[in-house]
Formats: sequence, C-alpha cells, structure tokens
Amino acid sequence: MKPRWLPVVVVAVVVTVAQLWLVARAGTDIPFQDQWDAEGAALYPAIQDGAGWWSVALEPHNEHRVFWTQLQNAVLFRVVGRWDPLVQLFVNAIWHGLLAGLVVVVLGDGRTNRGRWWVAGLAAMVMVPVAGWHNALWGFQSQVYFVLGWGVLAVSAASGKSSRAWGALVAAAAGMGAMGPGLLLPGVVLAIWAWRRRCTGEGPSAWGWGAVVVLAVAAIGLALSTTGAGDGAATTVRDALAAAGRWLAWPHAGQPVAALVMVAPLAALLVRTVRRRDAATDTLRLLGLGGWLVVLALGVALKRGGAGEMAVGVPSRYVDFTGLLVVVNGAALAGLMTTLAVTDRRRWLAAAWLFFFVTGWLGETTEAGKRVILPRMADRDAPVRVAQAFLVTDDASAWPEIPRLLVPHPSPPNVRAVLQDPRMEGKLPLSLTPGVEPTGLSWLVRWGLGRQ
Repeated sequence: MKPRWLPVVVVAVVVTVAQLWLVARAGTDIPFQDQWDAEGAALYPAIQDGAGWWSVALEPHNEHRVFWTQLQNAVLFRVVGRWDPLVQLFVNAIWHGLLAGLVVVVLGDGRTNRGRWWVAGLAAMVMVPVAGWHNALWGFQSQVYFVLGWGVLAVSAASGKSSRAWGALVAAAAGMGAMGPGLLLPGVVLAIWAWRRRCTGEGPSAWGWGAVVVLAVAAIGLALSTTGAGDGAATTVRDALAAAGRWLAWPHAGQPVAALVMVAPLAALLVRTVRRRDAATDTLRLLGLGGWLVVLALGVALKRGGAGEMAVGVPSRYVDFTGLLVVVNGAALAGLMTTLAVTDRRRWLAAAWLFFFVTGWLGETTEAGKRVILPRMADRDAPVRVAQAFLVTDDASAWPEIPRLLVPHPSPPNVRAVLQDPRMEGKLPLSLTPGVEPTGLSWLVRWGLGRQ
C-alpha cells in the first residue's frame, strides 16, 4: 500500500469499527422519532401496497428531502423482508467510515505525508461517534452521511479541472435530494467557478454555467416547496447569532465567542486568497467546503435557533457537520503553515489552536460519554422494554416521565397507527414481533454485532 493511502484506510477502518462497536453495545432495533412517520407510516405501507414508493421517498420531510435515505430504507426492507433498524445502523456505520476516508482523500490531497496524517488525525477525532452519537444510533440519520458525502464530492470536483464539471453538477444535484443542506450545493459550485474565472479566466464552458443556473433554480424551487418550517425557528437576531456562534465554536459550543478562534484558520485563508487572487485547487476545496458549512450554520440558526436544545450547545445530530468544519479549519491551518514563512510565532499560534480544539473536544466527548453513551450501554434494552410494553398494553401514560431518548415517539397515536396497520403485520422490527427469529441479513448483522 502506498504511504499516501495509509491514513485514508486507517481513518476509514477506525471510524467504521468504532461505530459498529457503539451500535453493538448501545443500539437497538426500536424505531425512534421520525422513523415512525417517514418509514413506518409512509414508506413501508406504500411498498406493501405495491404503490410508487419512490414518490414517497421524494416527498418533503420537514424542511428536508431525504431521497437517498428512503431509497436505502426501501432496499433494506426488501432484502431483509421486514423493518430492521439494527441493519440500518450497521449499514450507516459503513457509510460513515467511507465518508471519513473520503474526507481524508480530498483534504489530504497534495499534502506531505505529515500533512495527510494531520488531516487524518483530526478527522478520526471528530468522526468517531462519541459526541456525534445521535447519528450513529438512529437509523434514519443516514441522510447526514449522504449529504456530507455528496457535498465533499461536489466541492472537490468543482475545485478541480474543468473536465470534472459534470461530476460537480451530478454530485450537487444528488446532494439536493439527500438533506436540506444539499440545497446549498449548486450555489457553492457556482461560487467556486465564478472565483476561478475571475482569477484565471478559466472555467467550465457555457453549458456548465447554464447547468449550474438550472440547478440553482431547481434548488430554490425545492426549498420553497418543502412544507416544514423547522422546529424552534429563531425569533430574534440575537437568538440566531448566538446559535450560529455556538455552531461555529464547536467543540466550545457553550461559548459562542470561541467561534473567532475555531474559524480563524479559514478566515486567514480567505483573506490571503482574496489578496493574492489564489485559485489553487486546494484553496478552492477548503473555502468551498468551509463556506458551505458556515452558510449552513446560519441557516440552522435561523430555522432552529429558538429551540431549547440550541440554547445550550450543538445537538448531537449536528456534530458531523461541525466536526467537518473543524477538519477544514485544521487543513487550512496546515496549508497556511506550508505556504507562509513559518516562524516560531506562527508555530505557537498553530499549537495554540490545536490545544484549544483538543480541550474542547475532550470536554464534549467526556460529557457525551457520561450523559448518554455509558448509561445507554449499561441498559441497552431500555427502549425495547418501553416499546414492548406499549405494544402489549397500549398505555403510554408513563412516557412523559421517561427520559426522552427512550420514548419511541412524542405522540403515542403515531406509534399506535403503525403497530396496528394491517400492512405492517409480520413486517415490524423483531423486538416487536415476539417469537420470530432473525434470518438472512438480520441474522448476519446480529452475529457481526455479537448479538447471536
């Protein structure tokens, strides 16, 4: 194996194995929250009816479109023969590992071996699912891995040779159907190409510009057609700015002012790029990905900045986005250290940034471990007992007193409707089908996770 591929393989394996370990110790096959609505009440009954399930997959889900997630869910439902969130978690762990490897390939490209390991180390720290446990333990969250994967591919292709323009367009279009953040990708691609043309006079041919405009218009149309406004939209500018600051400050999310430190490398790279009119591929990749994630932070702040969960930090389901922003800033810092005259003062500044990140990361991971992961590992089957009790008694009176993460859905009638739907008879998860043993892929996944 060539040395340049070793960091890629190591990070991909580490992230995959760590996530599978977490799923084995803390995962269950009980659907959670939106899964009951998007999958149990819509997608799988459509498949059972023989209807066009793809039309369900294309429907808006809140402010998102999650086509790729629903496509994966439909395929697994067919292959397994029933709804099995544990199989979803297993597959999602593989996707996450591949995403980690892709990040190292793209952000480590063109760097020295030491630079690639620097990027790989940061990627491993933020992508091993401790602070980001939510996406690892919720089967529906494959949407996060899909949109990040398409986003990295779109920006990478747009930043390279003009011959890759079609790849950028395809990836951006695919990202639009992965999750809400993907709607921004055509604009990011357009911005990258516009900057290159301004600096070098080079860029995609006329058809490329036309296609980007079409995609941008399509993205606007998709955004306007979604039905969900998001939970807890910010009602004041102060709420929105504070939420955006916490996002950009991660892992110091409790102190929004820390954003000034965490995004300093990207800001410095932007200033240097504008001054020098730099259109190098590595620069465009970093600024493209970083710009996408910063604009996304502002969007999330507007959509959900007024929610209680955003008032104290960054919810776990967003950590894969904020973590990637950290890796982008770290790669920008490595690039600046390479291209600028490296003085002792700059070395100390780089070391200070790394120390600042690591201290915050240790605090976030320790808190997530103590608050969520260790308790869940100590009583992994707590959600199973709650769901099984409801299946037998149809009584959800105790749900308000149970920790929120153990409750299948905030609305018991939504769960009841799925459990009593005749189309789901024999298709419910194994924990909700007493006496039925796993077979095929369900058995294989449980064996791989040490459940058989």
